[in-house]
Amino acid sequence: MRHRFIRHMTSVILFMVTVLLLSTAAAGQRSVAGTTTSDGSAGHRGGNRIAFSRQLESGGSAGFTTDRRGNRERQIAIPEVGKDFGRTVWSHRGDRMLFSNIPTYAADGALIGFRPGISAPDGSRFHLLALPDRPVDMYCSAWTPDDRRVVCGDEVGLFTMRASDGGGVDRLTRNPFHGQDLAIGYSPRRHVLAFIRTNPGDPSNDNDDTAALLLARPDGTHLRTITPDGLLLPHELAGGDWSPDGRHVASTTATGRLVIISVHSKQVRTVPLRVQGDYFAAVPTYSPNGNRLTFSLFRGAPADIYTARLDGGGLVHVTHTPNVNELYPDWKPAGRHDKRST
Repeated sequence: MRHRFIRHMTSVILFMVTVLLLSTAAAGQRSVAGTTTSDGSAGHRGGNRIAFSRQLESGGSAGFTTDRRGNRERQIAIPEVGKDFGRTVWSHRGDRMLFSNIPTYAADGALIGFRPGISAPDGSRFHLLALPDRPVDMYCSAWTPDDRRVVCGDEVGLFTMRASDGGGVDRLTRNPFHGQDLAIGYSPRRHVLAFIRTNPGDPSNDNDDTAALLLARPDGTHLRTITPDGLLLPHELAGGDWSPDGRHVASTTATGRLVIISVHSKQVRTVPLRVQGDYFAAVPTYSPNGNRLTFSLFRGAPADIYTARLDGGGLVHVTHTPNVNELYPDWKPAGRHDKRST
């Protein structure tokens, strides 16, 4: 899996260069036509912070939080640097952060593997799950509903383990294509697990990898394929989020368009972002009230974080860094309010 990740990191970088050449939009533009003055999330306690990962110019990534307007930005100050495509994910209670994959080394400098870390929203109480006896590759992108365990992918499929010490491993899925299973997470009613399954195709034919949205029971049984294989974006920029009512999943197509997928009817609706020129959007998550999405958007430059209504209007430019990518925005869940994160 690690070698496949490296290969696809290169593909993503090449794609970014292509977008730079094709786009006619101004990279430094701080706002676009149709920007609104309210994102509708006021009144939801804790819903005004967005976590995201910033790729560092020196390599790797760091986690940050900001408000929905891009103000009061703060780094989540942990003592480690994540991988380039590392994610920062709120717990359901909003009192902890999950860092998806941090390079972990032994005392002699040898690489142990890519491991998850967990901290408070301000970076305090950080602990890294070193797990020296596990395989090198591990990518943890979601919490279980009670926030006691994290959901991770390895070279086999998905599994959960205790967030406290990495113990109690429980295997959930096995990818029959020997590709990546990436956890989106559990539905708000806790009865369904959503994830993106990658099919590497036939390596001898140099086929492009494809991806689809799957649902399962919390224990990984009773799998259902919701989208056609090839519709969704695979690998590093794969992602999605449950709507607060548990009826839809937002994700991204292989061509960089945001979509909202009905988990019951399997209907797919494109979110028509009101953006001039070419663009590529990825990794959306819902606002706490379900009225908006936040996502990464490439517009002729490295990605910034944006928000928009579900109809694609009311675009708000949240972060403004012309030289580095900002990826994997995650809106803080409503219902809890952590003073250190606001």
